[in-house]
Amino acid sequence: MTRALLIFSSLLFILLALPCAAQYGDGHIRRGIDTLKQGRQQGADTTNASDTLNPDTKFFQEIDSAQADVEPPEPTTFFRKRGGFYGGATIDFTSLNPRDLDPTLDGTPVYLGIQGYVLLNSWLLGGAGTSATLYGISSNYDRFSLSYGGILLGYDTRISRSTFSLQGSLLAGAGGIEMLKKRPDLGGSAGREILERTRSENFFVLRPGISIGYAPTGFLQFSIGTGYLYTVGSDSVVDLRKMVYGLHITLGIVD
Repeated sequence: MTRALLIFSSLLFILLALPCAAQYGDGHIRRGIDTLKQGRQQGADTTNASDTLNPDTKFFQEIDSAQADVEPPEPTTFFRKRGGFYGGATIDFTSLNPRDLDPTLDGTPVYLGIQGYVLLNSWLLGGAGTSATLYGISSNYDRFSLSYGGILLGYDTRISRSTFSLQGSLLAGAGGIEMLKKRPDLGGSAGREILERTRSENFFVLRPGISIGYAPTGFLQFSIGTGYLYTVGSDSVVDLRKMVYGLHITLGIVD
């Protein structure tokens, strides 16, 4: 339990620190530009004052006037704001072991989902949903269902002038799990198996995460990331609190 809270707190701290770091860098750049403009204005005033005493400097006054209308080039910052609309598919793996849910349950869980969001000055708002598929499920099980979804919030910033980006996100919503087990030991006839619902419950979920994206074109982005699935509900849903990590493929209208 202590380890789970530590992981959850660390991811949440990264999520909150990312926009603060980006805004801090932007603020310093803006102050530098303002200082540059003030210095240039003071220099122009000094030149005009001295040139009034010498009419032969008209040529240089025209050059200074032309240069004053040119804005300084945009500085290169480590974090750059983003904007646009995104939507795509997600494939996530998990450290969840099905045997921790039932000693007779076996297989490899894979989360398949979709997500969509809008970026406005790097702030992220949207939604996401995912459902687990248990590949190689034990023959004694009829169904295994685990899914969740909700609101997606976060901050997404481009790393300098490169095609890479860094995203911190938080999914807040709800989900559910259902497990149906075959019980041939209880009888039944051909085509009429007896099933036992070994587990059926709902829960609230928080999933902080962080990912790194790569955009080879303006409308396609690949991301790899990790997060922590934190479930809240009855005491039995504690066993669902596990790390998730995977690949996100996103299409959209981007900056």
